[in-house]
Amino acid sequence: MPKTLRLTLLLSLLLPRWATAQQPIAPVPMTPFGDGRDSMLTENLQYRVLQTTFVVVVPAGFVTDFASTPRALWSVIPPTGRYQLAAVVHDFLYWDQACAREQADAIFRVAMF
Repeated sequence: MPKTLRLTLLLSLLLPRWATAQQPIAPVPMTPFGDGRDSMLTENLQYRVLQTTFVVVVPAGFVTDFASTPRALWSVIPPTGRYQLAAVVHDFLYWDQACAREQADAIFRVAMF
């Protein structure tokens, strides 16, 4: 991950929420699987990290299980909903392994807001 992106992510965790205004992730069509948990993207999903030029492109055909939260917590933190697109980006970053897990987790935290 480029040094400037690491610095931007670090600052995003330290600065107030308004100082790192994040654009929402534009939703894309998904096809749910019969298991009721997984879905497949039918178009590319693009996420630009904060105000940088770093863009994560999750390709059409990628399969996600959204947020991997324990079933006991679903009433409080459901796997889908407000953070589901951030969870798709996070799942892709883990699968793609182009960045470290810590970096993927930091991007996930930034993408949720």
